[in-house]
Amino acid sequence: MINRLLIAIRNELNEFIKVKDPTNFDTQDIVVLSNLVDQNGKLVFTTSTNNQSEHKIVITLVNVEEDRTFKDQTNFKKTAQHSVITRNPDIYINLSVLFTAYSTSYETSLLILGYVIGFFQMKNFFNPQNTPALMGVVENASVILETLSAEQNNHLWGYLGAKYMPSLVYRMKMLTVQEGQIQTEGPPVTKIMEKFEEKNNQV
Repeated sequence: MINRLLIAIRNELNEFIKVKDPTNFDTQDIVVLSNLVDQNGKLVFTTSTNNQSEHKIVITLVNVEEDRTFKDQTNFKKTAQHSVITRNPDIYINLSVLFTAYSTSYETSLLILGYVIGFFQMKNFFNPQNTPALMGVVENASVILETLSAEQNNHLWGYLGAKYMPSLVYRMKMLTVQEGQIQTEGPPVTKIMEKFEEKNNQV
């Protein structure tokens, strides 16, 4: 689910940039889904050896948290066949996603970072209707720009093990996790109601 959402955003952001700036990016996909550094602490993306400029927008998942505000405790559901099934309640999660502009040119880093802002200003809500790639995967996800303080930025980049680069953090809210695994299934409980009705009739 998480990968499908971020892949869909990566693909749409690539197409947005190609349309926005065909002179520079018409023939290349500059948006990638990746860690910033490898297990040895080295940048995954480095400058090209052939002295050509290299530009990337790196999408990195930096945090996953459960949204307890809308936590659903209901685990009973009546089916069309008038039976009752039980399953674990839905889980709602929020993602914190880092968009890092990496380039051999600092000016270009700022340029492509602006394209990220423009893309999410244009489209800040994703569902299967406006993003068919999410069909059967994500019901809806709203995207909100997070404002990090200097201290929070310092903590984030220290946590990532990389030096700061022009970047943005977006929160993607209210992804629903439900595998649909049925725990039990059976007829609805009716005996309690029958006893209650019998008692009322005797009064």
